[in-house]
Amino acid sequence: MRSSSGMMLMLAGTLSLGGCAAAAAGSGAAAPAAGPGRGAAQAERARETDLSRRAELLLVQVKPDSALLLAQQGLLADSTNALYHAIAGEAQATRGDVAAAEASFRTALRLAPGSREAIETRRETAWKRLYNRGIATYRTNDVDATVATWEKANAIHPDAHHESYLNLAVLYTGKGDYDRAVQAYRSALAVLDKPASGTPTAEEMKERSEARAAIRESLGEILLYTEKYADAEKLYRDQLARDSTNVATRSSLAAAIAAQPGREPEAAAMYDRLLSMRNLRVSDYQDIGVALFTAKSYARSAEAFARVTQARPNSREALYNHANALYAGQQWAALLPVAQRLVAADPLYEDSWLILIKAQRETGRPQQALRSAEAIDAMPIRVKDLTARVAEGRTTVRGTAVGNAAPAGSQVRLRFTFYGADGEQLGAPTTAVTAPAKDATTSFQVVLENPATVSGYKYEVVR
Repeated sequence: MRSSSGMMLMLAGTLSLGGCAAAAAGSGAAAPAAGPGRGAAQAERARETDLSRRAELLLVQVKPDSALLLAQQGLLADSTNALYHAIAGEAQATRGDVAAAEASFRTALRLAPGSREAIETRRETAWKRLYNRGIATYRTNDVDATVATWEKANAIHPDAHHESYLNLAVLYTGKGDYDRAVQAYRSALAVLDKPASGTPTAEEMKERSEARAAIRESLGEILLYTEKYADAEKLYRDQLARDSTNVATRSSLAAAIAAQPGREPEAAAMYDRLLSMRNLRVSDYQDIGVALFTAKSYARSAEAFARVTQARPNSREALYNHANALYAGQQWAALLPVAQRLVAADPLYEDSWLILIKAQRETGRPQQALRSAEAIDAMPIRVKDLTARVAEGRTTVRGTAVGNAAPAGSQVRLRFTFYGADGEQLGAPTTAVTAPAKDATTSFQVVLENPATVSGYKYEVVR
């Protein structure tokens, strides 16, 4: 999250767009013809007609305006036919007319009380259509239209699916609307905490459990960032009741407690216990550092990140997080050597040099700061947005090159050195980047083919 330094320690959120929801092949009648458990009088109130059959076909073809027009024509002839009201409700829901759809569904239920299950089927179908429409607008980068569509989908069928709540929370977060993001995350959890219909498979139960964990993590981050510390504390205590061994949750709980007036000693004791635990993994120290940084406890965050850099001295990500925490905490003397190591591992990233320049100025080294500023101007290209992905024995690093001092069209060769969990070198592939014009951008990637786990990397310009 953003610190007072303007640097970023981002905890990324991603949308759940694994595929479009499968829309129902047919929408179903509001109340089928009389059968077991259905009286003749009720069936009479939901009469299928030629007009209703034509309207149903239009709904299947996702032509809600035309289906609604036919349903309204039917209601002019017979306002007591619950099927016309139900068709109108589905058409209105598909259009996103939430209030009108609810009124039509209520009337259908009043006329044919046994039609609730069929009405829910119609809600589900409308939700799927709206959800898919939101996916389509998201893929065209129309975020506002996507938000509006998914909000309508949730209003139509508020208790059925967590995905659109989760997606909305990510979009709200991106827009800085944290209150609505919190509400959306809570709604997603409420849906997941309801008993699943039928008997879920082991895979479905695993997916729901993983979704809960990811949502709680994102929710907790926002609560800490927006200084809702008491709410964050309750969330983390609930999580620990489910999993008492989770180090990341314990560190987040301590961060929430530390931020509340008068409870610093309690939190300090918790962190002392955490940091003195034996057999903590590097990822545990990373989690502790992130929690402390999010809670703006920068000095303790730097302590945790120092453990990470000790274990991963060649990781540009570990060095950046350590430097960022020291920067935010204004620990200039401690920052200077870390920043020097950072620019050695990340020599073309402007923010790394800006961190170093700040440390040099604050420790009385103006001439060194001037030379560092000149180094930025002399970079052949600037590098940003580096991301690493690991899959099936290969690690791929992608990034963006920004034109700087190198002539446009010239080749800039970068060597990336990858390290394993024990610090051993796993490989050092190179990539050639065609320098773009000044301030223009181009993408590049480098691939390491090695089944070993990569714990960090650095890069350098090959002359």
